[in-house]
Amino acid sequence: MRPGFFHRRQFLKNSVSGVVQHVLNAALVVVTIPLFIRLLGQEGYGMFSLISVVGNLGLVSGLGLNSSLIRSIAQQGKSKESNYDIAVSLLVLGTVLCVILLGGFTFSSFILLDAMNVPPQSLVTVRDFYFLLLLSNAFLVLGQIFTAMLDALEKIYLSNLSQLLYGITYWGLILGSLLIKPSFTLIGIASLLSAILWFVLVAIIALKVWGRISTEGVLQNFRRVFKKQLSFGLQVYSAGLLGFFFEPLTKILLSHFVGIPEVGFFDIAVRIRNQVWSVVGKLFYPLFPLIAKTSDQKRLRLLVHDIEKKT
Repeated sequence: MRPGFFHRRQFLKNSVSGVVQHVLNAALVVVTIPLFIRLLGQEGYGMFSLISVVGNLGLVSGLGLNSSLIRSIAQQGKSKESNYDIAVSLLVLGTVLCVILLGGFTFSSFILLDAMNVPPQSLVTVRDFYFLLLLSNAFLVLGQIFTAMLDALEKIYLSNLSQLLYGITYWGLILGSLLIKPSFTLIGIASLLSAILWFVLVAIIALKVWGRISTEGVLQNFRRVFKKQLSFGLQVYSAGLLGFFFEPLTKILLSHFVGIPEVGFFDIAVRIRNQVWSVVGKLFYPLFPLIAKTSDQKRLRLLVHDIEKKT
Protein backbone atom coordinates (compact mmCIF):
# COMPACT_ATOMS: atom_id res chain seq x y z
CA MET A 1 0.00 0.00 0.00
CA ARG A 2 1.31 3.40 -0.90
CA PRO A 3 2.45 5.58 1.99
CA GLY A 4 0.12 8.36 2.98
CA PHE A 5 -3.10 6.37 3.06
CA PHE A 6 -3.00 6.19 6.84
CA HIS A 7 -0.63 6.06 9.76
CA ARG A 8 0.16 2.37 10.10
CA ARG A 9 1.14 2.65 13.75
CA GLN A 10 -2.12 4.45 14.60
CA PHE A 11 -4.15 1.89 12.67
CA LEU A 12 -2.35 -0.97 14.43
CA LYS A 13 -2.93 0.62 17.84
CA ASN A 14 -6.64 1.06 17.12
CA SER A 15 -7.04 -2.51 15.80
CA VAL A 16 -5.03 -4.30 18.47
CA SER A 17 -6.68 -2.34 21.30
CA GLY A 18 -10.09 -3.40 19.96
CA VAL A 19 -9.13 -7.06 19.82
CA VAL A 20 -7.57 -6.96 23.32
CA GLN A 21 -10.64 -5.20 24.72
CA HIS A 22 -12.92 -7.80 23.16
CA VAL A 23 -10.88 -10.81 24.31
CA LEU A 24 -10.68 -9.57 27.92
CA ASN A 25 -14.41 -8.86 27.99
CA ALA A 26 -15.07 -12.34 26.59
CA ALA A 27 -12.98 -13.82 29.42
CA LEU A 28 -15.14 -11.97 31.97
CA VAL A 29 -18.29 -13.36 30.32
CA VAL A 30 -16.89 -16.90 30.44
CA VAL A 31 -16.23 -16.53 34.18
CA THR A 32 -19.50 -14.84 35.11
CA ILE A 33 -22.18 -16.74 33.16
CA PRO A 34 -21.53 -20.21 34.70
CA LEU A 35 -21.66 -18.65 38.17
CA PHE A 36 -24.86 -16.83 37.20
CA ILE A 37 -26.50 -20.10 36.14
CA ARG A 38 -25.28 -21.91 39.26
CA LEU A 39 -26.67 -19.25 41.64
CA LEU A 40 -29.89 -18.25 39.85
CA GLY A 41 -30.56 -21.41 37.84
CA GLN A 42 -31.23 -21.95 34.15
CA GLU A 43 -34.60 -20.21 34.34
CA GLY A 44 -33.01 -17.23 36.12
CA TYR A 45 -30.41 -16.85 33.39
CA GLY A 46 -33.12 -17.30 30.76
CA MET A 47 -35.09 -14.47 32.39
CA PHE A 48 -31.96 -12.30 32.42
CA SER A 49 -31.35 -13.01 28.72
CA LEU A 50 -34.97 -12.36 27.80
CA ILE A 51 -35.30 -9.00 29.56
CA SER A 52 -31.87 -7.95 28.32
CA VAL A 53 -33.38 -7.58 24.83
CA VAL A 54 -34.09 -4.00 25.93
CA GLY A 55 -30.38 -3.62 25.21
CA ASN A 56 -31.40 -3.48 21.55
CA LEU A 57 -32.75 -0.06 22.43
CA GLY A 58 -29.68 1.28 20.64
CA LEU A 59 -30.75 -0.19 17.31
CA VAL A 60 -34.27 1.13 17.67
CA SER A 61 -33.48 4.62 18.94
CA GLY A 62 -30.05 5.32 17.42
CA LEU A 63 -31.39 6.20 13.93
CA GLY A 64 -27.91 5.48 12.59
CA LEU A 65 -26.72 8.83 13.94
CA ASN A 66 -23.53 7.32 15.35
CA SER A 67 -22.27 6.12 11.95
CA SER A 68 -23.49 9.29 10.24
CA LEU A 69 -21.61 11.42 12.77
CA ILE A 70 -18.38 9.46 12.28
CA ARG A 71 -18.66 9.97 8.52
CA SER A 72 -19.32 13.71 8.84
CA ILE A 73 -16.55 14.44 11.34
CA ALA A 74 -14.03 12.28 9.46
CA GLN A 75 -14.67 14.35 6.34
CA GLN A 76 -14.89 17.76 8.02
CA GLY A 77 -12.45 17.43 10.91
CA LYS A 78 -12.77 19.78 13.89
CA SER A 79 -14.92 22.55 12.48
CA LYS A 80 -18.01 24.63 13.15
CA GLU A 81 -20.04 22.26 10.96
CA SER A 82 -18.85 19.28 13.03
CA ASN A 83 -19.91 21.09 16.21
CA TYR A 84 -23.35 21.52 14.65
CA ASP A 85 -23.45 17.80 13.83
CA ILE A 86 -22.52 16.80 17.39
CA ALA A 87 -24.97 19.18 19.06
CA VAL A 88 -27.87 18.22 16.79
CA SER A 89 -27.15 14.49 17.21
CA LEU A 90 -27.11 14.83 21.02
CA LEU A 91 -30.36 16.78 21.00
CA VAL A 92 -32.21 14.46 18.62
CA LEU A 93 -30.99 11.26 20.24
CA GLY A 94 -31.74 12.58 23.73
CA THR A 95 -35.30 13.44 22.68
CA VAL A 96 -35.88 10.03 21.06
CA LEU A 97 -34.54 8.26 24.16
CA CYS A 98 -36.89 10.23 26.44
CA VAL A 99 -39.89 9.18 24.33
CA ILE A 100 -38.79 5.52 24.33
CA LEU A 101 -38.16 5.56 28.10
CA LEU A 102 -41.60 7.07 28.69
CA GLY A 103 -43.20 4.35 26.58
CA GLY A 104 -41.11 1.63 28.22
CA PHE A 105 -42.10 2.71 31.72
CA THR A 106 -45.77 3.35 30.88
CA PHE A 107 -46.36 0.02 29.12
CA SER A 108 -44.04 -2.09 31.29
CA SER A 109 -46.72 -4.62 32.27
CA PHE A 110 -47.76 -5.20 28.65
CA ILE A 111 -44.13 -5.53 27.49
CA LEU A 112 -43.14 -7.94 30.26
CA LEU A 113 -46.29 -10.06 30.52
CA ASP A 114 -47.70 -10.06 26.98
CA ALA A 115 -44.73 -9.36 24.71
CA MET A 116 -41.97 -11.17 26.63
CA ASN A 117 -44.24 -13.78 28.26
CA VAL A 118 -42.75 -13.30 31.73
CA PRO A 119 -44.70 -15.48 34.23
CA PRO A 120 -47.07 -13.27 36.31
CA GLN A 121 -45.56 -14.59 39.55
CA SER A 122 -42.16 -13.29 38.44
CA LEU A 123 -43.36 -9.81 37.49
CA VAL A 124 -42.55 -8.17 40.84
CA THR A 125 -39.13 -9.82 40.85
CA VAL A 126 -38.03 -8.59 37.43
CA ARG A 127 -39.88 -5.28 36.99
CA ASP A 128 -37.21 -3.22 38.77
CA PHE A 129 -34.54 -5.02 36.75
CA TYR A 130 -36.38 -4.07 33.56
CA PHE A 131 -36.62 -0.39 34.62
CA LEU A 132 -32.93 -0.24 35.56
CA LEU A 133 -31.92 -1.84 32.25
CA LEU A 134 -33.96 0.73 30.32
CA LEU A 135 -32.15 3.56 32.08
CA SER A 136 -28.70 2.01 31.74
CA ASN A 137 -29.16 1.40 28.01
CA ALA A 138 -30.26 5.00 27.51
CA PHE A 139 -26.88 6.12 28.90
CA LEU A 140 -25.09 3.60 26.66
CA VAL A 141 -26.92 4.81 23.54
CA LEU A 142 -26.37 8.51 24.23
CA GLY A 143 -22.70 7.86 25.00
CA GLN A 144 -22.23 6.56 21.44
CA ILE A 145 -22.15 10.20 20.29
CA PHE A 146 -18.94 10.70 22.28
CA THR A 147 -17.38 7.48 20.99
CA ALA A 148 -18.25 8.62 17.46
CA MET A 149 -16.25 11.81 18.09
CA LEU A 150 -13.21 9.76 19.14
CA ASP A 151 -13.56 7.22 16.34
CA ALA A 152 -13.86 9.90 13.66
CA LEU A 153 -10.61 11.46 14.86
CA GLU A 154 -8.99 8.00 14.68
CA LYS A 155 -8.68 7.86 18.48
CA ILE A 156 -10.43 4.50 18.48
CA TYR A 157 -8.00 3.09 21.04
CA LEU A 158 -9.46 5.57 23.56
CA SER A 159 -13.04 4.41 22.96
CA ASN A 160 -11.77 0.81 23.15
CA LEU A 161 -10.16 1.59 26.49
CA SER A 162 -13.41 3.04 27.80
CA GLN A 163 -15.29 -0.05 26.55
CA LEU A 164 -12.77 -2.30 28.29
CA LEU A 165 -13.24 -0.43 31.58
CA TYR A 166 -17.01 -0.63 31.11
CA GLY A 167 -16.84 -4.39 30.53
CA ILE A 168 -14.70 -4.88 33.63
CA THR A 169 -17.05 -2.70 35.70
CA TYR A 170 -20.24 -4.27 34.29
CA TRP A 171 -19.30 -7.92 34.71
CA GLY A 172 -17.33 -7.21 37.89
CA LEU A 173 -20.32 -5.54 39.57
CA ILE A 174 -22.67 -8.30 38.38
CA LEU A 175 -20.24 -10.89 39.74
CA GLY A 176 -20.07 -9.03 43.05
CA SER A 177 -23.86 -8.73 43.29
CA LEU A 178 -24.22 -12.47 42.62
CA LEU A 179 -21.75 -13.30 45.37
CA ILE A 180 -23.32 -10.87 47.86
CA LYS A 181 -27.00 -11.62 47.25
CA PRO A 182 -28.25 -13.07 43.94
CA SER A 183 -31.16 -10.88 42.87
CA PHE A 184 -32.33 -9.20 39.69
CA THR A 185 -32.59 -5.82 41.42
CA LEU A 186 -28.91 -5.84 42.40
CA ILE A 187 -27.95 -6.96 38.89
CA GLY A 188 -29.98 -4.04 37.50
CA ILE A 189 -28.27 -1.59 39.85
CA ALA A 190 -24.88 -2.98 38.74
CA SER A 191 -25.87 -2.42 35.10
CA LEU A 192 -27.01 1.15 35.73
CA LEU A 193 -23.92 2.11 37.76
CA SER A 194 -21.52 0.72 35.16
CA ALA A 195 -23.42 2.51 32.36
CA ILE A 196 -23.31 5.87 34.18
CA LEU A 197 -19.60 5.51 34.97
CA TRP A 198 -18.86 4.64 31.32
CA PHE A 199 -20.94 7.56 30.06
CA VAL A 200 -19.14 10.05 32.31
CA LEU A 201 -15.73 8.60 31.42
CA VAL A 202 -16.23 8.59 27.64
CA ALA A 203 -17.75 12.10 27.73
CA ILE A 204 -14.73 13.44 29.64
CA ILE A 205 -12.27 11.75 27.26
CA ALA A 206 -14.10 12.94 24.14
CA LEU A 207 -14.42 16.53 25.34
CA LYS A 208 -10.77 16.60 26.37
CA VAL A 209 -9.73 15.46 22.88
CA TRP A 210 -12.27 17.61 21.03
CA GLY A 211 -12.51 20.67 23.22
CA ARG A 212 -15.64 22.68 23.92
CA ILE A 213 -18.61 21.94 21.67
CA SER A 214 -19.73 25.31 20.34
CA THR A 215 -23.52 25.60 20.07
CA GLU A 216 -23.58 29.08 18.56
CA GLY A 217 -25.79 29.04 15.47
CA VAL A 218 -27.14 25.52 16.09
CA LEU A 219 -30.81 26.55 16.14
CA GLN A 220 -30.50 28.43 12.85
CA ASN A 221 -28.85 25.41 11.20
CA PHE A 222 -30.78 22.69 13.03
CA ARG A 223 -33.11 21.68 10.19
CA ARG A 224 -30.34 21.50 7.58
CA VAL A 225 -27.96 19.52 9.80
CA PHE A 226 -30.74 17.21 10.98
CA LYS A 227 -31.70 16.35 7.38
CA LYS A 228 -28.04 15.74 6.50
CA GLN A 229 -27.44 13.39 9.44
CA LEU A 230 -30.75 11.58 9.00
CA SER A 231 -30.33 10.98 5.26
CA PHE A 232 -27.22 8.85 5.76
CA GLY A 233 -28.14 7.58 9.22
CA LEU A 234 -31.40 6.02 8.07
CA GLN A 235 -29.54 3.90 5.53
CA VAL A 236 -27.42 2.43 8.35
CA TYR A 237 -30.49 2.27 10.58
CA SER A 238 -32.55 0.22 8.10
CA ALA A 239 -29.71 -2.29 7.75
CA GLY A 240 -29.33 -2.51 11.54
CA LEU A 241 -33.01 -3.31 11.98
CA LEU A 242 -32.39 -6.70 10.37
CA GLY A 243 -30.13 -7.54 13.33
CA PHE A 244 -32.75 -6.24 15.75
CA PHE A 245 -35.45 -8.52 14.37
CA PHE A 246 -33.27 -11.64 14.63
CA GLU A 247 -32.03 -11.97 18.20
CA PRO A 248 -34.73 -10.20 20.28
CA LEU A 249 -37.67 -11.66 18.36
CA THR A 250 -36.14 -15.14 18.46
CA LYS A 251 -35.82 -14.87 22.25
CA ILE A 252 -39.40 -13.65 22.56
CA LEU A 253 -40.68 -16.48 20.34
CA LEU A 254 -38.71 -19.01 22.40
CA SER A 255 -40.23 -17.66 25.62
CA HIS A 256 -43.73 -18.07 24.16
CA PHE A 257 -43.44 -21.45 22.44
CA VAL A 258 -40.55 -23.33 24.09
CA GLY A 259 -39.64 -21.97 27.52
CA ILE A 260 -37.61 -19.37 29.39
CA PRO A 261 -34.65 -21.70 30.22
CA GLU A 262 -34.23 -22.30 26.49
CA VAL A 263 -33.90 -18.53 25.99
CA GLY A 264 -30.76 -18.75 28.14
CA PHE A 265 -29.31 -21.57 26.02
CA PHE A 266 -29.99 -19.57 22.86
CA ASP A 267 -28.37 -16.51 24.43
CA ILE A 268 -25.18 -18.45 25.17
CA ALA A 269 -25.05 -19.75 21.59
CA VAL A 270 -25.51 -16.23 20.20
CA ARG A 271 -22.84 -14.87 22.53
CA ILE A 272 -20.35 -17.47 21.25
CA ARG A 273 -21.15 -16.56 17.64
CA ASN A 274 -20.91 -12.84 18.37
CA GLN A 275 -17.58 -13.23 20.18
CA VAL A 276 -16.03 -14.85 17.10
CA TRP A 277 -17.33 -12.33 14.58
CA SER A 278 -16.67 -9.34 16.82
CA VAL A 279 -12.94 -10.07 16.86
CA VAL A 280 -12.89 -9.66 13.08
CA GLY A 281 -15.07 -6.56 13.34
CA LYS A 282 -12.80 -4.96 15.95
CA LEU A 283 -9.76 -5.68 13.80
CA PHE A 284 -11.07 -3.83 10.77
CA TYR A 285 -13.32 -1.21 12.40
CA PRO A 286 -10.57 1.50 12.30
CA LEU A 287 -10.91 1.45 8.49
CA PHE A 288 -14.36 3.07 8.69
CA PRO A 289 -13.29 6.66 9.52
CA LEU A 290 -10.38 6.28 7.10
CA ILE A 291 -12.65 5.28 4.22
CA ALA A 292 -15.20 7.95 5.19
CA LYS A 293 -12.73 10.78 4.69
CA THR A 294 -11.14 9.40 1.49
CA SER A 295 -12.67 11.21 -1.49
CA ASP A 296 -10.24 9.95 -4.13
CA GLN A 297 -12.00 6.92 -5.61
CA LYS A 298 -8.82 5.56 -7.19
CA ARG A 299 -6.95 5.61 -3.89
CA LEU A 300 -9.99 4.12 -2.18
CA ARG A 301 -10.10 1.19 -4.61
CA LEU A 302 -6.39 0.55 -4.04
CA LEU A 303 -6.93 0.66 -0.28
CA VAL A 304 -9.85 -1.78 -0.32
CA HIS A 305 -8.05 -4.10 -2.74
CA ASP A 306 -4.93 -4.13 -0.55
CA ILE A 307 -6.96 -4.86 2.58
CA GLU A 308 -8.76 -7.71 0.77
CA LYS A 309 -5.43 -9.31 -0.14
CA LYS A 310 -4.09 -8.97 3.39
CA THR A 311 -7.31 -10.40 4.83
